[in-house]
Amino acid sequence: MLDVGGGNGHVSLAIEGDDLECWLIEPSMDGCRNAAARGLPRVVRSTLEGLALPDSCVDAIGLFDVIEHVEDPATLLSEARRVIRPGGHLLVTVPAIRWLWSEHDRRAGHFRRYTSLELHRALEDAGLDVVDQGFLFSPLVLPVLLGRAVPNRLGFARHIDRARLQRHHASGPGLTGRVLDRALQRELRRVESGRWSRSGTTLAAVAAKM
Repeated sequence: MLDVGGGNGHVSLAIEGDDLECWLIEPSMDGCRNAAARGLPRVVRSTLEGLALPDSCVDAIGLFDVIEHVEDPATLLSEARRVIRPGGHLLVTVPAIRWLWSEHDRRAGHFRRYTSLELHRALEDAGLDVVDQGFLFSPLVLPVLLGRAVPNRLGFARHIDRARLQRHHASGPGLTGRVLDRALQRELRRVESGRWSRSGTTLAAVAAKM
């Protein structure tokens, strides 16, 4: 499996933990260095297109929070389809719900937040069959709405104090974090049983190459 645009390798590390062979494909040097420092054994600094892989050569590709950073993702999705073998899968996550858009999205380099229909059409237009799709992180919808989207619409784009953010992470999750963690664990159990949330800050999809 290729984890394309996998950043610091957090997802790749989890995939490796499930005894799957995963290659992190990341164009930034900092991301590659951090991933290697995490102990990932297969890290390649490149884009997917830059690898110039042969047709139908990998079992699966992950694009986890990647295509929202690409102004025209059709080329990337088509390239992913080309290198996946018949019967293989593309796994995608994207930020969801248009009305959650805020300054945070712009600073993160996002071009869009997706609707279910938009993601489904993008995958089908690339020649892939969507076999499963749904929302994740439903407990975060209200915090993101009130903490980011509403202030943004009122003209109060919040300044990100990076030093304060680092101190917050270093101090542990706190009561709010622990409550959200329990809620997300319940959501994970629902997804594992085949029941997606009706809404959420992230859309996930599994598409197959037939």
